[in-house]
Amino acid sequence: LEANIIPDVWAGTSVEATLLQATMMSISIAAGAEVSAVAPFDSRPASAGLLAGLSKEQQHALRGIGDRGGVVPRTWLQADKVEYAVQEEDSEVQLLVGDVSLRFLPEPVLDPTASTADPSVAPESVFAKDMTANLPLLERRWAVFRRVRELSRLFVLGKLLALYREVWLSVPGSAALHQAATAAASKLAVGKDRGQ
Repeated sequence: LEANIIPDVWAGTSVEATLLQATMMSISIAAGAEVSAVAPFDSRPASAGLLAGLSKEQQHALRGIGDRGGVVPRTWLQADKVEYAVQEEDSEVQLLVGDVSLRFLPEPVLDPTASTADPSVAPESVFAKDMTANLPLLERRWAVFRRVRELSRLFVLGKLLALYREVWLSVPGSAALHQAATAAASKLAVGKDRGQ
């Protein structure tokens, strides 16, 4: 059994609740079954619960990995790219966070330079591609997936604010501020090409 520990600072917060809810929903869809969190832990097919009310085509696209001939793995929802811009004018700085590119993966990709192309047709990979293709449907049906997208924006904004705070406290003068802020933003791990 593997578990990623949620940082203590998030314990009991809406951030923790959102991440846990998105995780449980993704796992239930991947497994093709829902299991109650309350004893006696009744279960039902996802098609009779989470996926009920979807068209046959949508249910087919979101069928579990076991129904595809695979084993049920972990499923990751990863923000690969978070667009942002920094606009400075006189003594005002605006941090703008734009589009977030999310995708489901059969395993996390932590190295932004690593190739994520998966030429295989493994059921786990096909499931992840189908979930990603149907992410707009998931976001319309369950707000938790929209909240994950917004949390990705907030994480980037938090990192940018932390970088700028360091710069603002350490460098006097606006020209030096701009130069130092630009250098700091270029070191930001989530940058324009990758965000998590």
